[in-house]
Amino acid sequence: MALTKRLFAVLMLCALLAGAASIAPPDAQAQEGVALKVLVPDFMISAFPEEMFDAFTEQTGVTVLLELGDYPFFPYAATAGLDAHLTAAEEYVGQADVLLVLPVLMSAEMTRAGYFLDLAPLVASDPTFNPDDFFPAAWQSVQWDQGIWAIPTSFDIDTLNYLPERFDEAGLNYPTERWTIDDFDFAVRALTQYKADGTVEAPGMLTISNDTLLFRALLGADWYDDNAFPILPDFSDPALEHILTVWDAMQADQVNTFSEMVTDTDQVPMRIEQSYGLRDMPGDETQAAGAYLPGGIVGIQTMGFAVSSGTLYPQPAYELAKYLSTQTQINNFFAMMPARQSLAGAEPEEDSVFAFMPFPPESEAFVNEAIWHALPSSEVLFGDYLRLAMQKMRSDGLDARTALDEAQALAIANLEEAAARRASTAVMVATPIPTPALATGEIALTFGMLSYTMASARETLQSVADRFVAEDPEVAQIVFNITGNSIEEFVEQADCFYIGYNPLESGTESNLGILNIDPFLDADPTFDRNDVLPGALLQVQRDNKTWGLPFAIQPEVLRYDAAAFEAAGVPLPEDGWTIDAFIDALHRLKPTPDDPAPLAASSDGRPILMLIAAHGGLPIDYRTDPATIDFTSPEVVDAIRQTLDLARNGYIDYQMLNFINNTYSGGISNPAITPTVLNPFMMFSDAPDESYRLVPFPTGSQFAPVAFRVEVGLISADTPHPEACYRLLSFVAAHPELLNEMPARRSLFDDPALLAQQGETAVEFYRSYDQLLQGPNVVIFRNTTIGDYLEQNWLFAAFDAYVLEDANLEEALTDAETLVKTFRACVAAVTPYDPAAYESEDDYYQQLLDCARNIDPELDKYIGQFDEE
Repeated sequence: MALTKRLFAVLMLCALLAGAASIAPPDAQAQEGVALKVLVPDFMISAFPEEMFDAFTEQTGVTVLLELGDYPFFPYAATAGLDAHLTAAEEYVGQADVLLVLPVLMSAEMTRAGYFLDLAPLVASDPTFNPDDFFPAAWQSVQWDQGIWAIPTSFDIDTLNYLPERFDEAGLNYPTERWTIDDFDFAVRALTQYKADGTVEAPGMLTISNDTLLFRALLGADWYDDNAFPILPDFSDPALEHILTVWDAMQADQVNTFSEMVTDTDQVPMRIEQSYGLRDMPGDETQAAGAYLPGGIVGIQTMGFAVSSGTLYPQPAYELAKYLSTQTQINNFFAMMPARQSLAGAEPEEDSVFAFMPFPPESEAFVNEAIWHALPSSEVLFGDYLRLAMQKMRSDGLDARTALDEAQALAIANLEEAAARRASTAVMVATPIPTPALATGEIALTFGMLSYTMASARETLQSVADRFVAEDPEVAQIVFNITGNSIEEFVEQADCFYIGYNPLESGTESNLGILNIDPFLDADPTFDRNDVLPGALLQVQRDNKTWGLPFAIQPEVLRYDAAAFEAAGVPLPEDGWTIDAFIDALHRLKPTPDDPAPLAASSDGRPILMLIAAHGGLPIDYRTDPATIDFTSPEVVDAIRQTLDLARNGYIDYQMLNFINNTYSGGISNPAITPTVLNPFMMFSDAPDESYRLVPFPTGSQFAPVAFRVEVGLISADTPHPEACYRLLSFVAAHPELLNEMPARRSLFDDPALLAQQGETAVEFYRSYDQLLQGPNVVIFRNTTIGDYLEQNWLFAAFDAYVLEDANLEEALTDAETLVKTFRACVAAVTPYDPAAYESEDDYYQQLLDCARNIDPELDKYIGQFDEE
C-alpha cells in the first residue's frame, strides 16, 4: 500500500516481553514510602504495563508512578535562543524523577546548566553495573563533559541507504566510505529528476535531520576536543568550510532538499536514515541497500532514561533508570535494538514491527556489522551551530568561513552562559498527588482515551475534568486511562472513553460491550440532534440505535498549492469548486504532456470514487444500508470513464488501487493537489505566506461527494455509573479546545476557545463545510467494513485494469459486479456476529474472508499469505 517505511514503523508500534532486572539486593536499597515518577510520552504508554515495575518495587520498596508527557523533542534549539532552550529543559526535568530522553536531542548547554543529574559517581560506585554489557557507541553517546547523563535502553543506526537500480540507470558507482563531499555533489545532481522547465521534480538525496552526521563523517575528525573539560567547539578546520560551501550550493539548487510534499520518501535514490529503511516492507517495489558513511562509520540514535537534578531520591532514581534499561518492551518499541548486548537477539512477538518488516539477509548482515562501527551521537554535539551557519549562509549571504566563526562564537557564549546559570538552577520535581478519599454518595469515573491529541492536552484536560467534578453532584474524581489499545480493552478498563476513530465500522456494533445512549440523549434537554453535523450521528448508529456521542470529525479534503495555481493562472477555489472548474484547473496546471500530473496519487480509492460521484455516478451508493451496487448502468460507466480518463491522460498520478497485487511506485514530488485528511497534523495556517490551502472535493450537478471520519465518546456496558458517564462525555464534548479538530456540533463554531486555538481560517472552513453537508445533493462516503473493503477491491481491480492495462472498461466492471453479487449471496448465509455464536470476532471475519476467497482465486492467494504467517 502507500505507507512509507517511516510511517509504517510509527503506525506499527509494538512491545516485547519484559526482561528481568539486575538491581542491588533489597536490604541495601529498600526505601519504603518512596515514590518515583517516570516521564514517558503519551503514545508509548503501551510499552509500560503496570506489572513492569512489580519486580523493582518488590526488591526496593519504591513505588513507581507513570507521568505522561510530550515526546522529548525540545522545540527550541540553543541556536534560536538560549533562554527558550533552557526553559524547555527546565520544564521537562521538573515533571518527574526519571525521564525518557534522546541523547541526540540533549545538549551540552542543558547538562552544563545543571538540569540533569550526572550519573557518573553512581555508576562508579555500583558493583552490579557492567558498562561492557552496552554496545560501545550507545554507551558513549550518553557521555560528555566527563559525565554520564543517561542509561541507554535502545538504539538504531543511521546508514547511507541507496537504490541500486537508480544508480545503475544513472551510470554511477555505488557510494563507498571513501566518498568526499564532491563525490556526493556529483552523484546527487546526477540522481535528481528535473521538470521540463529545469526545476527540480524529485531530489537526489534526503538527509532529514542527519546532515550534521554527514558533515562529521566527511570531516573525519571531531569539531571539539573530547579530552578537554569543559568541551568547546572548534570549527576552524578548512575542510569543514569546503563541506559547507558545497552543501550550501546543493541546497540552493534543491537537489538535496527534503520537501514535505514528497509523496514517498522511500523512492528518493539516496538518503541517510535509520535502519528501518533497509527493512523489507510488504508491497515494496524497490529495496534499498545500505552503505557506510565516509570514514567507514554509521550514525546512532540512542534512547535512554536520565535522572532529573531535582529528584529528592537520586540513588533510587538511578536504580530505576538502570532497571528500565533491561525492559525489552521499551528497548524494541520503535523496532530499535537493545542497548545491552545481553538482550540482543530477543525474539520479537508475532505482532511486532519485526514480524512485518524483517531485514533481507544481506541488509541484516550489514546492520549487524555496522553497529560496531557506529559513531557515538555525543561526537556530533554542537551540530545545531553548523546548521545555524548554513542558515546564515543562505539568509545573510555569508561565506562559510564567516558563518562558521560566528556560529562558534555563539556556541562558546551560550556554553559560558549556561555554566553561569548552574549556581542558580533549582529544579523541583513535584511530589505525587494523593488519591482523594470518596465520601458516601461520591463516585470516581475512569475515563479512557485512545487519542494522541486529547491525551497530549493534559493540562487543558485536567482543567476541564476539575470543572466537571466541581459542578457534578455525584462525581468526585476522574481517573484518566490511556493504556488501552482497543475498544475491547477500554470496555474492561474504563467506565467511559473517547476514541479517535469510529469503532462502529466493524459491523458488530451492538456486541462491542458498549451502551446504547439514545435514552440519555432523549432525556438531555441540552442536546439538540439538529446541532450535530449531518451524517455524524448516522455513522454511530446501527440497528436504529445510537452507540456513541460524536466529538469531532476529520473531513477528507484536497490540499492545493496556491502558488502553483497562481503561476498557472488558475483561480483559487476558496469557495469550493465544481467538477468542471476542477478539470479546467487540472488542464491549466498541466499545459504540456511532459508536465507532471497535478493531482497526487492515492492508494486509497476513495478520492477516485468521490470524483466519479462528482461526474454523476455512484457505483457504490452509501445512502442505503447495505450500500447499493451499480457498476454497469450507462450513466455510472460514463462517470467512471470520465474520471479514469483523467488518469490515463496523465492528469492524475494514478497508483494501483487493488490491494492484491499492489506495488506502490512512489508518486510525484510537490504535486499541485493532494488528497488528505483534515486532522490535528494537517491543519490550517493563518500565516499570510502559507502557500498550501485546503478545499473540499469538487461537486457535480447531481452529487456533492463528502467523506469524513468520526471521533466518538462511548460508555462501557459494564459501568455501574452510565448516567454519570454520559454527563462526563457531554461535558467533555462541549470543549473543542481539547481536540484541535473540527467539532461535530455546529454550535461550537461560535466558541471563543475554538477560535483562539485554531484561528479564523479553520473556523471559516468549518462553517462552509457544514453548509456543504446540508446541501440537497450531498452524498457521504462512509468508512468501510471488511465486507465493503472486499467489494471495493473488486471495483478497484476493474479501475486498475482499465487505467494500467488498457482493458475494456465495460467488461471489467461487469466482472467486478458479478463477484460482488456472488460475495453478497455467500455472506447472507453467514451467521451474524454474536459472542454466543463465535469464539472471537476473528472467527466471524474469517467466514467473510472465506466467502471472498472461494469466489476469487487471486484473493485466495493473497489471504493465504497471512494464513501461513
